Amino acid sequence: MSPEAVGPVETIGQRVKELRARRGWTAAQLGKELGKHGVRWDRFAVANLETGKRKNVTVTELMALALALDVAPTHLLIPLDDRLYKITPTYFLPTLDAREWFRGNVPLYGMHGERARTYLSERPLADLEGRKPDFAELRTTLVPDPDNPDDPDRAVPLVSYSRGEPESGDSSADPADQEESRG
Repeated sequence: MSPEAVGPVETIGQRVKELRARRGWTAAQLGKELGKHGVRWDRFAVANLETGKRKNVTVTELMALALALDVAPTHLLIPLDDRLYKITPTYFLPTLDAREWFRGNVPLYGMHGERARTYLSERPLADLEGRKPDFAELRTTLVPDPDNPDDPDRAVPLVSYSRGEPESGDSSADPADQEESRG
């Protein structure tokens, strides 16, 4: 028998608890990690989420949790197991369908004709062309910490995707990459 249906905030709470425990972090340590991403939570806020006392999570908080726990937001939002998922208090569907819908891959059951076309038309061109960045395209650049712009030791990583090699003399290329290629 599959587990009972859960909704987004309950799922986020369960997943945060699992991932925090896997890392051996206290609730206070997770709160400190969230602070690095601009979300000020203490151990009580973490505990309230994990125990279901907290009924809301902002999008900013979800993104900070995903960053702090090194996981895709989707994997905090939608359960990893096979069960019913409450997208809203009145709309349930299997987690696999919820994941595909959330990723923009498949319209919901019952979306036909114009509704399905509208859903599928709101995808990035790269998705429609089947382009996917691979890990070799990841480029990490250090940028000044917005809270300490004058301290080079407090630089933070900025991860972006590059599409192919820059042209020679391209000023937009990462200086470290240019230096490495010279030498």
